Amino acid sequence: MVCLGCGRWDKTDLCRACGTTLVEAPDRLLDSDLLVRSCYEHGGAARRLIHAFKYRGSDRAGWLLARALVCLLPPAGVLVPLPRASWRTISYGIDPAFELARRVGSLSGLQVWKGLSPPLYKSGQAGRSRSQRDPPIFWLKSEPPATELILIDDVITTGRTLLRAQQTLAHPTRAARVVMAVTATATRD
Repeated sequence: MVCLGCGRWDKTDLCRACGTTLVEAPDRLLDSDLLVRSCYEHGGAARRLIHAFKYRGSDRAGWLLARALVCLLPPAGVLVPLPRASWRTISYGIDPAFELARRVGSLSGLQVWKGLSPPLYKSGQAGRSRSQRDPPIFWLKSEPPATELILIDDVITTGRTLLRAQQTLAHPTRAARVVMAVTATATRD
């Protein structure tokens, strides 16, 4: 087996050396009401895992990240993946948040609701400064389930994408309520 972090032969998905580069990310509070819990800081092996999953569709990396995400979840709720822009999903062959949510749902027993519709086109955010990043616009495909919703995404940088999704789902007449968000990695912002 090859280590997902460094590419060396190892008997595990992540060798001991790469495992030591995984740094637990602190919880964040966005706009004083959205708790975001992330597995790891976006560096070292965690960054390589995300890239292997997000840009190459590595199934092993996806399951490794999903197992870590399960530990961050409350016991109940519905997972709501933040969809990737359609052209990026077509280009890379994967919608990372949905694929993480699907895996997390199978491990945790939580339902996945794929009710947010992404923009057709959105320029990539990687490498852009905070002021250059624009959150995508989401639309609802259908009414969300009347329960607690947990947003799920691959990476949090500024948090504006998560806040935009929360705003899209928020409505005074809906019984659905976003209670938190989880991501695989968090950049230092």
